[in-house]
Amino acid sequence: MILVVASFAATNALAQPVIDETLFPIPRQTMTLDLNGDGSAEEISVTPLNLDFDVVAISGIYPPIAFVAPINLSDTPSLQRAPNGNLLVASGCFACGRYHTQTTLTIDWRDEELRVIGVDHTYADRLYAIVVDCSVNLLTGDAIIRAIGIDEQRLTSPERSYAVSDILERPLPEACLRGFARYDDDFMADNTAD
Repeated sequence: MILVVASFAATNALAQPVIDETLFPIPRQTMTLDLNGDGSAEEISVTPLNLDFDVVAISGIYPPIAFVAPINLSDTPSLQRAPNGNLLVASGCFACGRYHTQTTLTIDWRDEELRVIGVDHTYADRLYAIVVDCSVNLLTGDAIIRAIGIDEQRLTSPERSYAVSDILERPLPEACLRGFARYDDDFMADNTAD
């Protein structure tokens, strides 16, 4: 009987799963930032999920937070610290046809959750050699849309801040779409040099 119990205990101890950490995806970027204002920095990493999306993971708070964001193929880092300490998460594409695009989400800890409080979207139109951008403060609804050096619009957007879990469900703010509609090919042709 003792031999059976000893044999079972030894087999059970050896049967514990082994986690091979070399098989984990390697983050493309990691940074630290005190997101929730508790005085300790959280570790934030961005890891490719597939050809279209990244996973942004935040550890150091409980429970850990992860959310999916569009992949960043632009020429700027995916994660940055804003001057006021907020997290900036960038996505976009540097060489995707006619346009170079970049979207940066400003993320802040509010009401015990991470929320998107600002959206900045920029595109460079290679055909007309012009840069157009839109910046929306989702706390106030204020929006500025510009064809850099040519035109500026100040609009109001009805959208307000939202949880990071809703990032993929939220297109560009309505004010950006309204403002960008003004900068069509006719506007570009009339306002740029040949």
